[in-house]
Amino acid sequence: MRPLLCLAVLAGCGTDTVGTERPNPECTAGADMTPHNLFPLKVGATWSYAITDAQTGPAGTKTQTITGTTTLPNISGDVFVAETQKPTAGQRTVSYQQDIGPAVIRYSEDVFFNTTKIYSEIYNPYKLRAPKAPVEVGTGCTFVYHERDLDGAGATLSEIDKSESFVVEAIESVTVPAGPFNNAIKIHRTSQTTQSDKLFWYVEDVGKIKEVGSGQTEELSSYSIP
Repeated sequence: MRPLLCLAVLAGCGTDTVGTERPNPECTAGADMTPHNLFPLKVGATWSYAITDAQTGPAGTKTQTITGTTTLPNISGDVFVAETQKPTAGQRTVSYQQDIGPAVIRYSEDVFFNTTKIYSEIYNPYKLRAPKAPVEVGTGCTFVYHERDLDGAGATLSEIDKSESFVVEAIESVTVPAGPFNNAIKIHRTSQTTQSDKLFWYVEDVGKIKEVGSGQTEELSSYSIP
């Protein structure tokens, strides 16, 4: 298996902003590279997830909605704006995502409390949200990117290079509150930088239906795709 390896340019990373376009990801050679629509970016699409904390039980609902499109400097095509309402009252995130063929990627994410921006993350060249090809069991890819964290006023708090690996572990049936789904693609994401470990289940033309990691489980409770 030949992994995807895309290195962020280290020189001058401190001044990089969203909009430095890089080559598209390319995953395992010889596999079926037909993209699968594992995260449908469509304006008006919405997903709600029931969250369960591993220690304390039910922890509320998270809802993500594709609210519109925008453009970013040096980036070709429309970028989709995804707004996520968190279980904590007043807390929400706004992220900027794009479908580039073999993957859905994220350029940046802003964290708000009510209307006040309190934190931002910028990814160079971008962060891999969901690989779309290949989806054969055992295939995968590794992606390296630079993350810059800023406070609400735009001052840099920290910078780090991160490496994340994605491996398709299974294609299986999964039941969540939104119902049973066949042919769910189970993807294991590990970070060689932070040692984080997560499992995701995606269904074509639906999106993410389940996520396990960081001490909690998210399960799709309802969704609407225009």
